[in-house]
Amino acid sequence: MPSFARAFVSVAFFLQQFVTKPIGEFLSGSFVGVIEESVKSLFREAFQAGSRSCNAVLSLILSGVPRESKTEATQRKKAWKSWHSSSFSSFNFLYGSDDDDGRAPRSLSSRFQSNHGYMMFGKRGAQSLTEGQSSRGLLEDLRFTLEVFVSRVFGGVRRFIRWIFRLEEEHRLHSVSLAKRRLRKWERLYTFTASDAILKAGYPLEECYVTTEDGYVLQMHRIPRKNSRKVVFFQHGVLDTSLGWVSLGTGGSVAFAAYDDGFDVWLGNTRANPPQRNALKKKSEYWRWSANELALFDLKAQFEYIKRAKENEEISSYSLQAVGHSLGAACLLMYAVHQKSIGKDHGLDRLVVLSPAGFHPRIPFLMRSFKYLMPFATYILNRVSSTRGIGLRLPSWPLRWVTFKLMADVNRSPVFFDLFSLAFRWIFGGDSSDWTKAMSLPHYNAQAMPAVSLHLANHFAQWAKRHDFSFYDYGSPQKNMDVYGQPVPPSVAGQYALLADLPIDIAGGTSDGLIPPENAACHEYYLRQAQVPVTMNLFEYGHLEFIFGVGNEIVTYIMKCLNTNTT
Repeated sequence: MPSFARAFVSVAFFLQQFVTKPIGEFLSGSFVGVIEESVKSLFREAFQAGSRSCNAVLSLILSGVPRESKTEATQRKKAWKSWHSSSFSSFNFLYGSDDDDGRAPRSLSSRFQSNHGYMMFGKRGAQSLTEGQSSRGLLEDLRFTLEVFVSRVFGGVRRFIRWIFRLEEEHRLHSVSLAKRRLRKWERLYTFTASDAILKAGYPLEECYVTTEDGYVLQMHRIPRKNSRKVVFFQHGVLDTSLGWVSLGTGGSVAFAAYDDGFDVWLGNTRANPPQRNALKKKSEYWRWSANELALFDLKAQFEYIKRAKENEEISSYSLQAVGHSLGAACLLMYAVHQKSIGKDHGLDRLVVLSPAGFHPRIPFLMRSFKYLMPFATYILNRVSSTRGIGLRLPSWPLRWVTFKLMADVNRSPVFFDLFSLAFRWIFGGDSSDWTKAMSLPHYNAQAMPAVSLHLANHFAQWAKRHDFSFYDYGSPQKNMDVYGQPVPPSVAGQYALLADLPIDIAGGTSDGLIPPENAACHEYYLRQAQVPVTMNLFEYGHLEFIFGVGNEIVTYIMKCLNTNTT
């Protein structure tokens, strides 16, 4: 090789090693990296500034609207102060200082209702069901997605620079990998049920599957105390599951309190809940049912299962009591009346009904249109098909995913929480329950959720229009004759005399906008007229607070009622 060629190679090697390579490494490393992180920080700060500006404007609008008590206002003021002093760059990462009791810090939304919030939202003294679980909101996912996009763009720029300067591809973990892993850290892909809550709280569990006479598969949860002769059955209300009875954990769930007091505890579900399977009907026919089927098929099948289970455990003599909330309470009354009307024993020794449905002379103003809309929709469906039903729920998993993600964002932002809470209070007649938080329960997710059938909604409309607690009206005298043997559906309240041997305890909520105390008092009136042993007590609760905001007062009341028959 000529000397000039060797000199050229040497100079080129020198330039490559000591000029080109360092420049390329600097540009593809520190320089591009700083710009990349700056852009990401810009997005983060834009999210923060946008959320704060939006919250400020909405807070100004809502400032003149009376919506909470003085105590709640003080708690809200503290929450706002903590939120504004947060050092995090996104309002989806809101954690305040440690609580006075020395526990780990909780999210801001979990501190809003420290007195009335349920275990899902950090109720004091309760083990949090959602501890350690991912609950990102839609905005947080959007921010992660933008970070991944930015990382990919700058990753391409980095690779281009290294190609221009003839550098080897670096083998190190870029920020895009971390962002992608955070984005792909998906929430649980199964429905968080009462089983998870019971096991997490350290209680024994049995999962039972029951098939009704008309083929619906129901899941029951049992906290077994097999040698106990004290048995209690809990039935949830509309758009709820058995999870509600254990959502307060060890700090206040009435189901756990009953087990600790020596009861064999059974948590019921209905066909409205997962697994939502039917062995006999087509998928299009699944949702054709009313409260009749929930009472006469679902409850009957579950009570018969309990009876067989106790007999198999050689407990032939036991006391079965039932606690129901809202629609669950109404269905328990319907079941007991129907069993007696056909000459059979209902097998119950006591009923405790919390804010019972059935009588609805007073309903929220914004919901009154449903009294006429539901019958019309049901009439149209019946004209189209005599077997088809419709489930009233978010119809697709993408829509459910987006909705429940947004609700997670709402629960993390003080003003949006206020806005949605105020909207729900308007819709539900001033009800004080935390509806926004109720929609964040784990059984509302992309894979599945509780639902309501169109015919059940029509049954509610019939109760509201006629001011009578009756069985379902099938729409014509002939159809009613085929089912009941009479042209009009029989009145449940009109047959309360059949329950003369069944003590019934009623609890109503003075802050309940869906079923106000005067509605619940209708049950008491007809029961007293029928000489049924009945008591009624009022609590300063909203509709959902009987389940999700349960305090010592209502737990003590329920346990006192249940122990009346066992002492």
